[in-house]
Amino acid sequence: MDTRFRRRLLDRKLLKGIMLTIGDQAIVETLGQAGFDWLFVETEHAPNLADRLNRIVLSAGEVPCLVRLSRNDEISVKRALDAGAAGVIAPRVSTVKVCEDIVSFAKFPPYGVRGIGMSRANQYGRKIDSYLGEANDGVSVVIQIEDKAGVDNLEKMLEVKGLDSVFVGPYDLSASIGRTGDLNHPEVEDLIEYVRKACLEVGKPIGIFEPNIEGARKRIEQGFSLITISTDISCIIHQTKIMLQSL
Repeated sequence: MDTRFRRRLLDRKLLKGIMLTIGDQAIVETLGQAGFDWLFVETEHAPNLADRLNRIVLSAGEVPCLVRLSRNDEISVKRALDAGAAGVIAPRVSTVKVCEDIVSFAKFPPYGVRGIGMSRANQYGRKIDSYLGEANDGVSVVIQIEDKAGVDNLEKMLEVKGLDSVFVGPYDLSASIGRTGDLNHPEVEDLIEYVRKACLEVGKPIGIFEPNIEGARKRIEQGFSLITISTDISCIIHQTKIMLQSL
């Protein structure tokens, strides 16, 4: 939970993040101290599952973490938020029903069905009363649009109360229309542009993953405000190559 982060997200402030795939304490601490506004914790394509989440969020310090879920189910949402994450990113959301479920899983009654337990988020019960009173306003709920079906149903999903932001997954989006990995193909760009316009027309913050600085700058100019620039492992590989090539 992070009320200030959610407020900045909803106000469409520029929030720069990086994807964490390694999950090592030193990596998380280092990137948390680098100046990012938030950290994208990857659990869908990386082994950062329940046993690591507490350590990752703790190592991030004051930097908010959004956890990309490994599954869009109630338990995955609960574990991410109980670890103290600022919010969740639900992958490949293509229907209104799934969007509504993610919001419900992330909110305590009467606005949702999130279960109550002693966890790191409420200091293992020491601050459970204050946490229960603030969590619904402090948890950020983000869905990813990663396929053509999600694009087709986007306008209806944008009407779901409690949805805070939409995040474009360009790689899977390209694959869903037979243009796998060709992020610059006009058909892929047309879909991204449709999502961008639909979100901005209703004032919904929109985010995207970009593997490099040039792409990130372009998206910022277009109005994307929740930006993920590269990954931890990509940065290590890139910097290593630069060092080796300079010898």
